[in-house]
Amino acid sequence: MKLRIAIDGRVALQTRTGFGTIAHNVLRRIASVDRESEYFFYFDRNPGSAKLEYPAQGYAFGGSSEEIVWCNTFLPRQLKRDRIDVYITFLDKEIPHLPLSVKVVSMIHDLARITFPEEDSFRNLIHKLYY
Repeated sequence: MKLRIAIDGRVALQTRTGFGTIAHNVLRRIASVDRESEYFFYFDRNPGSAKLEYPAQGYAFGGSSEEIVWCNTFLPRQLKRDRIDVYITFLDKEIPHLPLSVKVVSMIHDLARITFPEEDSFRNLIHKLYY
């Protein structure tokens, strides 16, 4: 069975930090490593010439530039429209709050607060509950 996989490409369009570099390299290479699946890359704005670097069966962009709004409005509609089986995101705090009918793979970048709970580095109680 051929999987339809959507990848959140928003951070690949940002300045190349750790997140951006990982996303950029995944978008550039994943289709050449896995030739069986179909890939769809999602952005919050037009990726412009970056599409030339990121080969995919489909691209979608739009919605709010506010992350939490984007992943709870634009994203669920687009996943359904493209009949996606698996959604991959590089942003562990931006998984839709609404239940999705797709599997979600999220990269978790920092487990220090769980690994070292005695280091209370939370800004406040709401921040701690969020994590």
